[in-house]
Amino acid sequence: MKSKSKKMICTAISSLALATIYLAWLEWRPVLIIVNHQYRSYSDILVMNMPLTDTAKIKWWQKHKLELKRLYNIPQPEPDGWYVVNFWLFHDGYKEDDGYDRLCFDDMKTKAHCIDKDRVFSVQWSQNQGTELTVHDGYYLYDKNGRLRKFKFEPL
Repeated sequence: MKSKSKKMICTAISSLALATIYLAWLEWRPVLIIVNHQYRSYSDILVMNMPLTDTAKIKWWQKHKLELKRLYNIPQPEPDGWYVVNFWLFHDGYKEDDGYDRLCFDDMKTKAHCIDKDRVFSVQWSQNQGTELTVHDGYYLYDKNGRLRKFKFEPL
């Protein structure tokens, strides 16, 4: 009986350790920028391996925003400073327009110029709000003390 309990405990601990290692790997693997599509002050960046958690996405943005500006000229703000940067997962490559709910890029002159809409992160700046960081269930704004505060989306 004790031997069975020890085996179950060892199996549970091993499974938990493997799951933790796998999740850590998912969280810390490098983000791959596949391509950027630009339309005025809107930047749509197609990525793979975006971090899973809100905190990791925000830290990634803070760490790489100057590099994005230097390498890709992102963001490209309007004269008043307003811009939007959307990060979309690029799972299966470009697809043809299905006439429904794909995001299509007019700067491509091929039949396959659309992606499935899977936005994982968005950054917007305006004079009224400042920097707004949008995630799947809400958005973050900096308060007057420079701390990030999360606001949840209201259910429909």
